[in-house]
Amino acid sequence: MEQAGLLWKLQALVQEVYTLQNKEGLRPLAAHLKDLQENIKNGEEESRKLLREVTALEKMILAQEESINKQMEAVKNGKDKLYSSKGGSLKELLSQQQALAKMEAEVQKTENAYWETQKRMEDLKAADKQTKEIIKTLKLQYNEGVKKYNAEKNHLEIKIAELQLKQDEVKEKLKPETLKLFVDKEKLFPINPVAVLKGGFCTGCHISIPSHLALHIREGKEFYSCDNCGRILINNLNS
Repeated sequence: MEQAGLLWKLQALVQEVYTLQNKEGLRPLAAHLKDLQENIKNGEEESRKLLREVTALEKMILAQEESINKQMEAVKNGKDKLYSSKGGSLKELLSQQQALAKMEAEVQKTENAYWETQKRMEDLKAADKQTKEIIKTLKLQYNEGVKKYNAEKNHLEIKIAELQLKQDEVKEKLKPETLKLFVDKEKLFPINPVAVLKGGFCTGCHISIPSHLALHIREGKEFYSCDNCGRILINNLNS
């Protein structure tokens, strides 16, 4: 029966479209793009965090430089006072020397902290530079991934469009009542509304078919549905 063959062909085309629409190929690509987006977002947040720390250290360095300058000025004044002292007692001279030594120690302590801060800031800048390089690489990978995803998606859309055109061609050859039957059954069974009578069984639900119904199906004068699942039953096209 020609109409039965057309139904079977239409179902095969519907199944091909379904397979393409649910193709796993796009899902890994989409998941990879999502991971890249998340990594870029995390990298940019890390970069902002590093820059905030750098800014804070730059302010600290300015404060330390100002403190060192003041301390150095105090040391200079202390030395001038010590060297210009005349007629002072040994105790006074010793006291001035001790005060001067204490100020010089404070200068050294502040300078050490200053260089530690400088080193910390340079380390942070280096880390930020490395983070930005990683972000740059991730963005390149993301852009390439988007191109690949779009190319694959466009390829699938073209193939699906071609299959849908073939479906339309088949539908045009079907009798209106046969097409309506297929459309109605397709609502219940989106990818396999048509089953084959094979060995006395429905290939849709694998339940045996009553002999009188099987006889009518083999005659092929009209279409019948499986008593169990409701699919359109056609005779084995290869028999």
